[in-house]
Amino acid sequence: MDQVHSTTEQHVKGKHLTYDERMIIQIRHKEGCSPKHIAAEIGCAPNMVRNELRRGTIDLYNGHVQRYKAKQGQQAYEQNCMEYSEHFSEVFKTIPTDNGSEFSRLSELEELADTLVYFAHPYTSCEKGTNERHNGIIRRFIPKGKRIDSYTAEEILNIEVWCNSLPRRILGYRTPDEVFEAELDRIYRAA
Repeated sequence: MDQVHSTTEQHVKGKHLTYDERMIIQIRHKEGCSPKHIAAEIGCAPNMVRNELRRGTIDLYNGHVQRYKAKQGQQAYEQNCMEYSEHFSEVFKTIPTDNGSEFSRLSELEELADTLVYFAHPYTSCEKGTNERHNGIIRRFIPKGKRIDSYTAEEILNIEVWCNSLPRRILGYRTPDEVFEAELDRIYRAA
C-alpha cells in the first residue's frame, strides 16, 4: 500500500497532477479513502482530488458501476490542455488591471485573443474591487513594502492555494478554485 506512494515525489502545490498521482487516487479511491485523505497523501487540495474524481470516473458494466480510472483522468487532462489554449478567450473574457508599466504589454493580448483588457483610471481602485480585495488577502502574508523575491516559490504557492481556497461572499460562499473549475467544466462540456 505505502510502496506506491514511496515511489513518487511529493506533489508541488499549484501544479497539475501527474499520472503517478492519478494512479494513487485510483488505488486509494478504490480502497474507500476520502478525497481529504487522498489529498493529504499526495499533497494537494481536497477539491483538486474531488474534481479529478469527477473528470476521470467512467461507467462500467453497462453503467451499473462507476469507477475512477487514472488513464481516463489523464486523457481528460490532456484533452483539456489542448482545448485550454483554444478556449482562453472563453475562460478569461476580461482582465482588469492598473496602468502600471508592468502591465503595459497586456493590451497586446487583445490582438491575440478575444479577451478584453481594461485599465483602471489612476487612483480609482474601486473600478476593480474584487482584485483589490484579493490583494488585501495576499497582504495578510506579504506586507506592503516587503519584497516578494524574499519569499520562496513554495511559500508563494502556499499563499496562492490558501487564498484561492477561501470562500467569498461575492461568489455565493464558494471558493475561487470551485468557481474557476466549474467554469472550465462548463466550457469543456460545451465544446
